[in-house]
Amino acid sequence: MFLLLCLYTQQLYTMKNRIILFLLTGICGLSLVSCLSGDEYDYTQLTDCQISAFTLTNDSVPGLNDVRFTIDQINGYIYNIDSMPVGTEIKNVLCQVSVNAGAGSIEISPEALGDTTYYWNSTDSIDFSKPVRFTVNSAYNNSSSKSYLAWVNIHTVVPDSMQWNQVTQEMLGESSLEQKVIPYTYNDEKVYFQYIKNSSNQFELYYSTADDLQYWEELPLTGLSDININLYQLTACGDYLYLPNRNGGVLRSENGLDWEAYSTPEMPNIVGIFGMVNSSATQPDIMLSALALSNGIYSFAAMDTSGQWILGEEVPESFPINDFASANYENVNHAYLNIAGGTSAAKLLQNSCWATTDGYSWVQLSSENGMNFSSREGAMLAFYDNKLMLIGGIDSNGRALKDIYLSTDRGLTWAVSDTMVVMPENFAARGYSSICMDDEKYILLFGGKTSSSARTMDDIWKGRINRLGFDEE
Repeated sequence: MFLLLCLYTQQLYTMKNRIILFLLTGICGLSLVSCLSGDEYDYTQLTDCQISAFTLTNDSVPGLNDVRFTIDQINGYIYNIDSMPVGTEIKNVLCQVSVNAGAGSIEISPEALGDTTYYWNSTDSIDFSKPVRFTVNSAYNNSSSKSYLAWVNIHTVVPDSMQWNQVTQEMLGESSLEQKVIPYTYNDEKVYFQYIKNSSNQFELYYSTADDLQYWEELPLTGLSDININLYQLTACGDYLYLPNRNGGVLRSENGLDWEAYSTPEMPNIVGIFGMVNSSATQPDIMLSALALSNGIYSFAAMDTSGQWILGEEVPESFPINDFASANYENVNHAYLNIAGGTSAAKLLQNSCWATTDGYSWVQLSSENGMNFSSREGAMLAFYDNKLMLIGGIDSNGRALKDIYLSTDRGLTWAVSDTMVVMPENFAARGYSSICMDDEKYILLFGGKTSSSARTMDDIWKGRINRLGFDEE
């Protein structure tokens, strides 16, 4: 009995030891797993070689300290989206680099130094005149790395200067007596229509696609035969094109090809068209602004899209009724039509600028300090870069001009443009060019004349202020 009790006690002891051993083994296993998991987590941190912040400084380089750099982690690029001013030099700059935990040494390879590679030090200057490659190594035995190419974007052109180039020297291959080019939509495509009066006093129509301008194809034209049609005052208004007759009357076309006489009840005797006033918050309808003549008296007039005419006041003696430049535009919830230069009813050359917001009431814009352009006819006028721009024309001595005047207050005061916005030396001075603006913010000048009696030129010039071509952020 005693022997059986001892054997039973020994079995219990052995089983207890096995249970304890099993528990100890499990605890050790869990500890091992925990340790392995910890090693894996630490290993991931040690191989995180990303650059998280990047700056360049140099007190001698204006604006460099404020430049913000974009870090493209996917492609490994570091660069500034907003380019620095043209002429900026950044040969010797200090670089501050912040990296994520786990990154170790950083090697740099400036392209300006050829094949040279060395370890980065925040106190050493770097030549950034060319891109610099940064290689971030892992702190864990350099087992991994990540490479970045860093550079500084600098404008290669002066942002506020205007660049011009001659698109073609030969549009049609021949000159004409008169010429007018307008943007138009033909067969659902943006094109330019060019109307000319040829040497035989016959009217012709050509068109070119907006993205070409090198090739012009003739289109059939009907309804234009009277030599007194004023081609320079061709105006697009609403769904139609309008042309005035110097002797009185208006022609209208819905497609630009077929023209017919146009009249409405109580329509005054129209002898000229100033342009179109667009609709706005203060002017709900589009208005065609025109010049009426009755019993030898000139008056302002305007027609809305329903064909209703409004007769305005008598035209002042100093108001230009011929050879003026015109431009319509919208600014601060208002739509404007401005005309500048030209000749009055007494055939006197003017240097004034006038404006209307409804087409039949006009106000003369003049400054007390005499800040104005010189008298001229056939100038080119456009609202460009948030200001009025007046180009060229023919002066009182019959001399062609190529100067540029700018107005920042919608025509009240004018100043001749400086060397940043001027016509190029090889641009022939002229007046009576057709002026248009395209979707890429270019100004286009079509043809023109070197004198009021000269034949038209056959070239196209294209210009844009550089910063208007920069990508918008």
